[in-house]
Amino acid sequence: MPGTFALSGISSGMDWSSLIEKIMQIEHRPVDLLEQKKQDYQNKLSAWQDINAKLLSLKTKAEAISEASDFDIYTTQLSSDNGVDPESILLATSGSNTVAGTYNIKVLSLAQSQSIQSKSFSSSTSALGISGDILVNGQVVSIDSSDSLSAIAGKINSLDNGVTASIVKLGSDEYRLSITAEETGSEGFTLLNASSSNVLQQLGVAGSSKTLLHQISSGAESNRFSDSSTAIGSLLSLTSPPSGTVQIAGVNVDIDLSTDSLEDIVNNINTAWQNAGNTGNIVELSQDSSGYYIVLDTTNVADSNNVLEAIGILKSEQESIAEVQKNSVAF
Repeated sequence: MPGTFALSGISSGMDWSSLIEKIMQIEHRPVDLLEQKKQDYQNKLSAWQDINAKLLSLKTKAEAISEASDFDIYTTQLSSDNGVDPESILLATSGSNTVAGTYNIKVLSLAQSQSIQSKSFSSSTSALGISGDILVNGQVVSIDSSDSLSAIAGKINSLDNGVTASIVKLGSDEYRLSITAEETGSEGFTLLNASSSNVLQQLGVAGSSKTLLHQISSGAESNRFSDSSTAIGSLLSLTSPPSGTVQIAGVNVDIDLSTDSLEDIVNNINTAWQNAGNTGNIVELSQDSSGYYIVLDTTNVADSNNVLEAIGILKSEQESIAEVQKNSVAF
């Protein structure tokens, strides 16, 4: 009858089955140790993977608060009680030192555009007999003696450079030229005489006194120009570039804008300065992203024939007559 037979301890009385099993266990011991080490390493790997996942989570959350502004725990909300969109006139932000609360703000007035008017003229269409060049935001307007107020307004508007000119009728036979910045704010616009004929004074938009246009802590700067070696008159397309003897820190300097470039002006000033017994230079040529310009190491300057005004070191101050009139009609 078929079957499996096991013999243990025949003749000798020894339990050979147990002995062989123990020998096999001993032989398999290295494998068991390796299996145990494998399991230990798998456990460590799993633990490190868990730590790595937690560190990645911490990194992601830390990146969300990496900026100082991320600690601003308050937000702002604007509302209005009169139907006006408050965000169109007011900006509110919160910071790290913000304190919770409700604040009532009453807007009394909005930023206005700079606007000036000329003196009154009896006609808006008759020739004014005024001629010369002016600079409106750095661009030349050449005025002929046959130009009327309306013609001058048209020339200014043709520049399309951020200002609008119009004629204001105050009453019968009383007209004024009005010039207004298209944008609100403090920058406004610049009006400069660019010839010796004092056009701005004749129009009544400026007085006789002058002030620095670009004053800095150490002195003054000129306007920016696209080139430093070309005559100023050519750069600005002036019809009659002014010339004269200006004073820089009490020293007379001859400048002719029909022939002198920025480099020439700097050289003329420094030469006159040193010839007067002074050492070093009092002016230098500089450049930035907007162009070339002159930097004066003094605020003590005096103009002649609007030479310094034409290059933007000085400007004619606004005349009191140029105040904007109310209840007038523009056309």
